[in-house]
Amino acid sequence: MKIISKFHDYYDVAVWYDSDPNCIFVRKEETFIDKQPVDIKFPIRVNEIVYYCGRFSKISDRKVQIEKQMLLFFCGRIYPILSIQAKWDEFEDSVNDRGQIVGKKVEKSSMFYCYSVEETRTVFRKYGTKDDEKFLKIELGNYLTGETVNRRLTKRQVMEIFFEESSKSFSEGAILDMHFTLQSPYFVYARNTRDHKNDEILTVNPALGKMEFYRVLSAPQALQEIEMFVSGVFGGQVPPIVEVSDKIRLEKHGFDSKTSFRKDKLK
Repeated sequence: MKIISKFHDYYDVAVWYDSDPNCIFVRKEETFIDKQPVDIKFPIRVNEIVYYCGRFSKISDRKVQIEKQMLLFFCGRIYPILSIQAKWDEFEDSVNDRGQIVGKKVEKSSMFYCYSVEETRTVFRKYGTKDDEKFLKIELGNYLTGETVNRRLTKRQVMEIFFEESSKSFSEGAILDMHFTLQSPYFVYARNTRDHKNDEILTVNPALGKMEFYRVLSAPQALQEIEMFVSGVFGGQVPPIVEVSDKIRLEKHGFDSKTSFRKDKLK
């Protein structure tokens, strides 16, 4: 497969393997905020998945924050993702004014992309505090979760539902329609979950390496999936290149019917 792109992604290294040179993927990243060309909604029970704690919850010492809930539509399949920022303290050696080596506490942070509820639990267990554990036990009322029954869900349960139900919330036909509308083999829909900022963001052809998708599919596997999708669904080229006639090409470069490549003869 031939990839035409201005940026590098992790699966590009596999292009050198046996692939179809007639299969062309023009990879251009585009971002849409709020106003989107396709209609994507999270399952109603996970609409308010994380940040809300309540004014009097007395939860303040947290080290784990869920930044975004995301749905990656990749070659006809859906991969739910939670991007989580974790913070922790480390002691590093430093030299004081007297030339003595002393330990200095430094706060570190890192972003994790969790593709399963097990990965999410691992991050909370490793970096979470007692307040993080309390946060996961907070119950969300019906007015937040959209539940029509009296069952109250904890945040931990809502996160589990997010991974269990997100992939079942769209029919195969609806997913294919979105692929055709966006003219792309993959795209990601995300919503910010911190500080009550519920921005809805749609990114077409995002850099999958930055989202650690290589932990789900290796470079050869990802490239093979994309190549099969482009050749099988889009007919070998995405987006399709519009054929322009020679006449239009000439006029675009300043040559009309009265002008040739040679200099006009003086009358």
